Amino acid sequence: MTLLRRAILVVAAVCVVIAAGCAGEVPMTRNRNEASGRWEESRGKMAVRLAESCFERGEFDQAQNHVAQALKSGVRYAPLYVLAARLEAEKGQFNLAREYAETARAVDPQSPDAAYVLGTIEHALGQTDSAISRFHEASQLDPKRPAFALAEAELLVERGRAQQAEDLLNASVARMPGSAEVYSALGDVQITLERYAKAAESYHIALRLDPSRKEVKPRLASALFFAGAYDAAEPILAELVRSEPEFAGAWALQMWAECLMALGRVQEAREVYERLHRMDPQAVDPVVSLAKCDISAGQLGAARQQLQLALRASASHPEANALMGYLLMTEGHPQDAVPHLRVALRDPKLEGRSTVEALLDRAMRDSATQ
Repeated sequence: MTLLRRAILVVAAVCVVIAAGCAGEVPMTRNRNEASGRWEESRGKMAVRLAESCFERGEFDQAQNHVAQALKSGVRYAPLYVLAARLEAEKGQFNLAREYAETARAVDPQSPDAAYVLGTIEHALGQTDSAISRFHEASQLDPKRPAFALAEAELLVERGRAQQAEDLLNASVARMPGSAEVYSALGDVQITLERYAKAAESYHIALRLDPSRKEVKPRLASALFFAGAYDAAEPILAELVRSEPEFAGAWALQMWAECLMALGRVQEAREVYERLHRMDPQAVDPVVSLAKCDISAGQLGAARQQLQLALRASASHPEANALMGYLLMTEGHPQDAVPHLRVALRDPKLEGRSTVEALLDRAMRDSATQ
């Protein structure tokens, strides 16, 4: 073999070796990058687990230390930045919290938690419309997480868009038919829209799905009461008053008594109204309610005494004036009834307004003929 041919073969062999080395460098680099990424994610997960454990125990400083150390090392892990945002928000550092939340979104644009925590921060900063958009984004990224839909619905109601909130939650229960939490929230929105019968249906489903949700029972009782389903509301209110007297308070007693009145159980209602009167002897409403009991029982003299007490305490009380006007008409004193009925009608929210208006019209006609 000539010297020239040997030189050519050596050069060719060297080129093959170099080429092989260059070809192998790409997968080796990729493997190193992938290994580095897995290590970063592993470190990030560990830091988040440690920090969340501290956070749940109320050890905020310790949680902050775990997060700070991981951030200092330059770990690019979205849940770590989400937790950092939550910790800063807890301290009221909302601008820094937003920076962390936005970094989390940049690291992982598909992270629903990053969008959600950014929404909570923007809401705290008074940017409600932007927060609604972030919650909607989170819900789109993870349609089966109730918290995202509930947060969006709550802000829609806050913005006066309750109908939109109801539509949103109806779509949510279709996606999450087993979520008592979503049905309960739907009931709350329907109460806001004064769709009491629908709200009662939603609360019933929530309780069937999760009977342990005690907070739903008083809402169910209220929905049934305002829907006029007194026979269904009464036993729930009675049980609530008996089992949780401190929680129930005056509102539950008042509803219970009104259910009993509507069901014709006047003596039982009287006992509840007397209980309310003992709880607050200065309150006028229980006195007026006792007068209603007397009228229902045909004890008009006793009713007049109760109404006189109520009007001495509150001369413009609309229901007391309406009832006094009714009594005076019954006793044949239409001229005296007129001013009481007029005072009652000054209240735009007066219940039974049309009845009182008809009574005033009759009182004025009868006064003119006397």
